[in-house]
Amino acid sequence: MGNYILYLYMPCPDCLSNNIKKSGFVQAKTGMQQRYECKECGRTWTGMGRPKIPVVGIPCPDCHGQDIARKGWRITRQGKIQQYVCRSCGHIFTLKPLIKRAEPTPCPKCHSDKTRKGGKYIRNGKELQRYVCNSCHSSWID
Repeated sequence: MGNYILYLYMPCPDCLSNNIKKSGFVQAKTGMQQRYECKECGRTWTGMGRPKIPVVGIPCPDCHGQDIARKGWRITRQGKIQQYVCRSCGHIFTLKPLIKRAEPTPCPKCHSDKTRKGGKYIRNGKELQRYVCNSCHSSWID
């Protein structure tokens, strides 16, 4: 007898509908697993999946809909940030605003905004920032 997993109650992981049907088997590391298909949204999954917990209290920033689901993680310099998707309009968003870069320091010579940091500079024991203009290639300490 094979390694079959029996689930008596398995709602759809996406829409939590009970209108599902069996859709064959899938060979996995743990043995044969039953595949299910949702008749409402068309999602297929194996019996090892668990239903998504609906997100409550977070409105969509675009359409202000309440039908929100988690959609993985976004890796940033701040760390891992949970992403959400609105099932009504498809907008993907996070709750934490991303840190935006500071405005570039304009070049005092040509007034271009195309500047970059050019390293640290120490004068009289104080650490100062050195900038380089990408347009006129001049450098200055700020």
